[in-house]
Amino acid sequence: MKFKVFIGIDVSKSTIDVYLLRGGRHAVFSNNKKGFAEMTEWIM
Repeated sequence: MKFKVFIGIDVSKSTIDVYLLRGGRHAVFSNNKKGFAEMTEWIM
C-alpha cells in the first residue's frame, strides 16, 4: 500500500483539529455541519 498524504484528525465536542504531515499544515474547524464542510474543502 502506498500513501501520498498522512492526515491526523482530533475530534472534540466543540472542534475538529486537522494536521497534514506533508507541509506541516494545521487548521481548526467547528464541530458542526458547517465546520465539517469547511474541513472537507480544506483537505481537498
